[in-house]
Amino acid sequence: MDSGSIAAIVAGSLALVVLVSGLRVIKEYQRGVVLRLGRRGPLLAPGLRYILPLGIDRLTRVDLRSSPLEIPAHDVITHDGVPVRVSVVVHLQVLNPLLAVTRVVDYERSTGQLFHAAIRDVVAAIGLRELLLNQEAVREALARFVATRAEPWGIGVISVDVEDVVLPEAMQRAMARHVELRGELMQPFVDLHGRGIAAPHNPAAAPATGVVPSDPDTRP
Repeated sequence: MDSGSIAAIVAGSLALVVLVSGLRVIKEYQRGVVLRLGRRGPLLAPGLRYILPLGIDRLTRVDLRSSPLEIPAHDVITHDGVPVRVSVVVHLQVLNPLLAVTRVVDYERSTGQLFHAAIRDVVAAIGLRELLLNQEAVREALARFVATRAEPWGIGVISVDVEDVVLPEAMQRAMARHVELRGELMQPFVDLHGRGIAAPHNPAAAPATGVVPSDPDTRP
């Protein structure tokens, strides 16, 4: 075999390797965003796809499934001056893969920062009672705050849940003591009511309650 044949075989092998290197597999729940020489290229659907090799095309796979976003607990002061720690659980979904790649550097991190601001703004505008008793309105306010700002990035807010609201320990003790005192104040009335009910069936209870049971056999 002469040198020309060897060179042709080598060149053909290299060309085959280069061509095969452009094959990509896009999964069912993904879309492929291609940047061709730095400019927007085709959007790749699921299946076996081909991109131009040698760095001409750059592929970014975008997951379209709903995914949870971890939001650390936030210490916030409510409108009526009560410090609370609020934890929320968020689920996001990419609605437009092209915007999620070209309009924001890291859509998960950016959306998380929006939720940080939303928690501060929404909780600071309401009182403790509304935060504890009207969480549906709180969830809607948080989702609305973020959704309007994340829409240009192609991101949708699927769900927002207020996972926990932690009060200061001093307030928890005060509330527990209040409930305990209320129970102590109500106990004499509960006992008196109980003795009043028992008196017609228990003559021994009559002197304590002032109720004198009547004798069905006694006649005037």
